[in-house]
Amino acid sequence: MAFELPPLPFAKNALEPVMKSETFDYHYDKHHKAYVTKLNQLLEGKPEASKSLVEVIKSSTGGVFGTTPSSGTASSRVAVARRLPVTWPI
Repeated sequence: MAFELPPLPFAKNALEPVMKSETFDYHYDKHHKAYVTKLNQLLEGKPEASKSLVEVIKSSTGGVFGTTPSSGTASSRVAVARRLPVTWPI
């Protein structure tokens, strides 16, 4: 099960002039998308690939992805992938 970038619940220009649509182009279309893409790459071919995001988070402790928890590679990507969809609707 590949994770997907969830759609924004509003138009990218909905917060102008406070926040420009270019901000969403960068943070949502590039930054957030990169986390989701990398997470899918880290999961590819591993048993965790069929788990929910919450299950992946729980199983990422201990270097499930060939990294140590202190390196942050898997843990941070999972955490950001989980956190950002909650942030956008705010």
